[in-house]
Amino acid sequence: PAPPAVVEPPKAAVPPPVAVPAVPQTLIDLLGSEGQPGKRWRLRHDGLPPLVLDGSHQLAYSQDVSLKALSPWCTQALTAVKLEQLDATTLVPATRNLASLPYARLSWLAHLLGSNGQLEEQLDPLGRYKLARWPQSEREFPKHFRIATAMMKAHATVEEIAEASGSPAADVANFINAYNASGHIEIESAARDAGSDQRRSGLFGRNR
Repeated sequence: PAPPAVVEPPKAAVPPPVAVPAVPQTLIDLLGSEGQPGKRWRLRHDGLPPLVLDGSHQLAYSQDVSLKALSPWCTQALTAVKLEQLDATTLVPATRNLASLPYARLSWLAHLLGSNGQLEEQLDPLGRYKLARWPQSEREFPKHFRIATAMMKAHATVEEIAEASGSPAADVANFINAYNASGHIEIESAARDAGSDQRRSGLFGRNR
């Protein structure tokens, strides 16, 4: 007689991996769309006035909301910050007697100061950049006028803009980071242009 068939036990279903939310590392993480949209946070750090972020209304609160006063928050790693999540009830006493400013303005400052003179990761270091429209002038950063003037003329690389404006390349990169976040920058990507050149060569190169 034939041996009995071996019946394998059914394999246990493997549950899909659970996405773990990224831990916010910088102020940009909390302000950005990939951070904690709609949430409310109070940030505390020794030597700095508390900063409250209201994602539901896109407002930030502090004792002094000038760019100079908020700058230390834009370079401070959140690993050393006490981060407290608030709700609609605790938000009211937390922001009482504090001044406010729009998220967009704080985001601009965070992108300006948060990358240490380097283009942010999503920006092409070989790309060409141009201002789509004249930005709001900030008296705290008078050197930006020269960079903006150069960037209104034509698309150019970071090095070309630095040479045309007489500014360090690090200042140009910071400027691009900030105004790209505010929607002022037009970008011609070197990678995209190279792909276009290769496609044109493939289509027409054999006829040359």
